[in-house]
Amino acid sequence: MIKELSAGGIITRVVNGETEILLVKQPDNKFGYPKGHIKSGESERIAAKREIIEETGYTDVIIRNKLGIIKRDSINPEGRHIIKDIAMFRAEIRGAKQAETDEMVVWVKTSKALGEFWYVEDNEFFHQLKNEL
Repeated sequence: MIKELSAGGIITRVVNGETEILLVKQPDNKFGYPKGHIKSGESERIAAKREIIEETGYTDVIIRNKLGIIKRDSINPEGRHIIKDIAMFRAEIRGAKQAETDEMVVWVKTSKALGEFWYVEDNEFFHQLKNEL
């Protein structure tokens, strides 16, 4: 069994009275949160900020409160059992998108986001939090 630690964030904004969430495009036209592995010596907060910047291209990111942990249990392509804990934070972006990124990012209305996530655990996490967003 392999234990992996990741961190990421939930970024929202309000446009014309509707809340939107910033997501990263995944396979099969599904979406996920900006997140990634925690590097050696990094805190969860620092890793979340770095991953949000890397995946979204937004450079002025503020990490707010920790929202919880997404737990995933899977088998990798080599057949090894992986347990992943993803520390999720509320994050804020200030300013315009500045840096180029290889990822496709989209703003999705929170009223339409449920069911759009690549991972079932991401969808469940969003379902638990959607009324707080």
